[in-house]
Amino acid sequence: STRTVPSGESLANGASIPGSALTAANGVDVLPLLDRIATAMSANDMTTLRAQLPDLETAVKQISLARTQTGSAMNVLDQTTVARTALESEMGEAISRYLEVDTVTAASELAKAAQSLEIARAVSSRIMDVLAPGR
Repeated sequence: STRTVPSGESLANGASIPGSALTAANGVDVLPLLDRIATAMSANDMTTLRAQLPDLETAVKQISLARTQTGSAMNVLDQTTVARTALESEMGEAISRYLEVDTVTAASELAKAAQSLEIARAVSSRIMDVLAPGR
């Protein structure tokens, strides 16, 4: 089974335990062991139960290790999500700062252009008065 952690608005990353983690390749074959223990318990077979205890201890260690590895992977995914969220927020703030600076600069340039236009109109009006005094 795969456990997932949201890592974006529409993204999720997963962590899972490989099936081989619970097989004889890593100690004991856990699921058949649990089946043997269940059968022995149903039959009240104490001899078989005692014989399975060392394998059961190994199985518990295997499962604990697999859970630890998955938990570590989930922790990394969580930390990555926190870092991504912080970066996203920081970038949003930086973009806002740059847009505000551009807006202020644009407004300043517009004011200068408007002032230049008014001066040009005044000069044009004065020239018209000089060239055509009684208009």
